[in-house]
Amino acid sequence: MVGGPEGNESKKADRNGAPVLGFRYWVVTRRAGQAPEDVFLTFNPIFDRESLEGRLQSSDPKNNSVVARQGYVLGGVQVVADTQVNAMRMIFVRETDGKLDKSDFYMSDWLGTPGEKTPKTLGTGTARVVGICERRQASLRALGLLLSK
Repeated sequence: MVGGPEGNESKKADRNGAPVLGFRYWVVTRRAGQAPEDVFLTFNPIFDRESLEGRLQSSDPKNNSVVARQGYVLGGVQVVADTQVNAMRMIFVRETDGKLDKSDFYMSDWLGTPGEKTPKTLGTGTARVVGICERRQASLRALGLLLSK
């Protein structure tokens, strides 16, 4: 897991082992000392496109989503975090016949602001991401990925 050691740990995965296609999230900017920083209040995996119907067009600031293009799944995440998660961007990889083609990928825009910090990459790009593990208090403190075998 990337991030801080504090918080309650939990896992989120589809009971049928479906791959993660993206996330619903809510990120806000808080002041930490003098410098503002982004923090994630919610971060939930999306496993099927049907669950998104009507939600992607919402103007509710709590209902932000990032979703893979058709034919792609989540292969990894770049994370910027120290005591809590401040920024992420998704690495979406082409899936053909149940296998990931690491050479055919694209990245999402940054969620949150990475600043000058160096991101850490979770995931291999060759194994499907089937869920997340997280530590959280009022915000997301640490993030890890659950990979298929």
